[in-house]
Amino acid sequence: MLALGSEHIKLLSFAFLILAPLLAGLASFALARQSGVMRGRWNALGLAMMLWAAGMASTSIDELVHALFNTPTTPSVLLFVLYAVPLVFALASENHEDRFVRWTDAALALALGGLFAIYTLTFSTVQGTHPAGVEHLRFMFDVENLFLALFALGRWVTSEDSERRRYFAVLGRYAVVYLLVAAYVNHVDNSAYGQWMDAVIPVPFLLLLIDVLRRAPDLDSKRLLVPKRWTQVARIASPLILPLALLAVATMLISHRPALAGVGFVVATVGYGVRTIRVQMRSSEEQEHLARLSDLDGLTGVANRRRFDDSLAREWMRARRNGDWISLLLLDIDHFKKLNDQWGHHAGDQGIRLVAGTLASSLHRGSGMLARYGGEEFAVILPGLASDEARAVGEDMRLAVERMGPVAVDVPVMLTISVGVASVRAMPEGSALALVKLADRALYNAKNAGRNNVVVSDGFELTAPAS
Repeated sequence: MLALGSEHIKLLSFAFLILAPLLAGLASFALARQSGVMRGRWNALGLAMMLWAAGMASTSIDELVHALFNTPTTPSVLLFVLYAVPLVFALASENHEDRFVRWTDAALALALGGLFAIYTLTFSTVQGTHPAGVEHLRFMFDVENLFLALFALGRWVTSEDSERRRYFAVLGRYAVVYLLVAAYVNHVDNSAYGQWMDAVIPVPFLLLLIDVLRRAPDLDSKRLLVPKRWTQVARIASPLILPLALLAVATMLISHRPALAGVGFVVATVGYGVRTIRVQMRSSEEQEHLARLSDLDGLTGVANRRRFDDSLAREWMRARRNGDWISLLLLDIDHFKKLNDQWGHHAGDQGIRLVAGTLASSLHRGSGMLARYGGEEFAVILPGLASDEARAVGEDMRLAVERMGPVAVDVPVMLTISVGVASVRAMPEGSALALVKLADRALYNAKNAGRNNVVVSDGFELTAPAS
């Protein structure tokens, strides 16, 4: 029937050509509402389909109203070109990036759309496309379609997350079929509308509609096994997609609009540079944050044993270099095993957190470092403090814990601590380990003396001789 070429058949043909991408776009928008992190990408796919449908609607107006056969006007050609911009953005921009990076990607996508428009306007006017410019536009369509197909397939093959894999599989299959259909229509059989080819053009959109509406096993669950390095390369290289697309279009403009091509090169370079700087800054901030977390105890939030060991070694070297005093407190929660046995480990964790918070609050800012030494035991490094001053700090902490109240409303247990204090003036022949042994001995004596008290070490082997 399409071969008859009647106006009624052509009208039905255009209705079908518009309806296919329109339905695929609406289905993508509907799926976006059900998606989480992939919502933006499904919306981008829906927007692309709407642009293509709008381009076909503009073409149908030209064909049916203005009777301009085989001479597509600027609005329709421009819409067919711009439909790829949301897809390139979806391929390049990652949802986990911060707002600044996403806006930078959006700006690059808009610049890409601008260059596409300039390239189109170079060869197409309101009256139509000059025959000399048709080949240039066909070449641009070929580059655009091949670009989308290759990058979509690459993202699909290297995606580890099932939702991403599904999206890029859907987009990749559509892009490959669309590439083949568009190449055939543009280079082999570009007959007038109302012919049998009108039944072939909607195939990519119908396939896309089916893939969006159903969760096909071959798209969702099956995954090609690729080397881990490929996945890492794809993740790192994906931000290059937008600037590469800009550079490609700018290159095509060099011989026709050299000044604007230069602008495209600058925008691609600067945009990618700004994006990279921001990503590097964020990565550095995250690494610093992780480094801080690696030095903190996960239960209490105070310094962990690793940070304690590093800090003690550093403070000991400073004290030895300057001949200063350094004190160490070791603190242990009294009868902690009984709390665990009677009320459970959850209550024990609550008790440790409560004591840690109380000790941290009673330690004056900048006067020392509190760390969880292990289990229910804590340590405090006090640089520059002699024995009497260190004992006073230990007594303040002991009283603070004694007065802090029960562990919890449902755990009516009052906690106390025993404190061992060791204070020395660091000497070249001494060591930080010897200081820890002195504080541990003092803590042992505090427990033997009835607990809930502060005992100062009686060891003097590291103390400087009296002057």
